[in-house]
Amino acid sequence: MSPLYFSDTISHVYVWSVLSTGFLNTSDVWNAFGVRPVINLIPTIEITDITQDGTIEKPYVIKIT
Repeated sequence: MSPLYFSDTISHVYVWSVLSTGFLNTSDVWNAFGVRPVINLIPTIEITDITQDGTIEKPYVIKIT
């Protein structure tokens, strides 16, 4: 969740955003894209129930192996 880079001339940062095409884009934090939190997991984490979709109603179920 670190910024992509800090502006030297004005007081804001740029972050990555994902376009509907799946490509990455840069956006400054003044836009209306909203917050997209990221959780980085260690490589030994497994999703144990692939029928879930990550929503609040059907969250992913993970286990540490």
